[in-house]
Amino acid sequence: MDPVVVELSAWTQRMPTVTRGSLRRRSVASLIVGGLLGLVAAGGLVASLVLDRVDVRLLGLAFLGVAAVFMIWNAIRYLRHLPSGSDADPVKFTAPFAFVISDDALHFPGRFDTDPDDWPLAETVVVATAGRSGGSLVLRCPGRKSRRFFGKALVLPPSEISRLVEERRGVLRA
Repeated sequence: MDPVVVELSAWTQRMPTVTRGSLRRRSVASLIVGGLLGLVAAGGLVASLVLDRVDVRLLGLAFLGVAAVFMIWNAIRYLRHLPSGSDADPVKFTAPFAFVISDDALHFPGRFDTDPDDWPLAETVVVATAGRSGGSLVLRCPGRKSRRFFGKALVLPPSEISRLVEERRGVLRA
């Protein structure tokens, strides 16, 4: 049997594409600003403790500290997953399709921060739920994190995709 590509709806692909150089510059700027925010928060905390003025300002310092941690963490994550290439190369954050159903596995494409993955069809559990907003499709496989797709994000309805997977699984057992 031919592989079946489970497509994503067009609206899921509307995320703007940035260049590698732009993403790198933004990440470095985020590291610098996050570091400065962290220094201001730490300096303010030390000054408050030394001057024995523990009051409402600590809440603001905590907010600055948390913002600094998030900025630094995001920048490191982006820099770690930055693909190699020239600064003009585009970086896509979305996958081109949801997954591919082959004769013996489900194949998930790689994205910006996720490597491609293959799940054995025999071990994969598919749950399609109906709902007012199109339902959802949940895929589970032992030892892997579950994947959830909202019905409106898929071109085919979740029940049809579940049927296709079960059909392939039946052929696999035969």
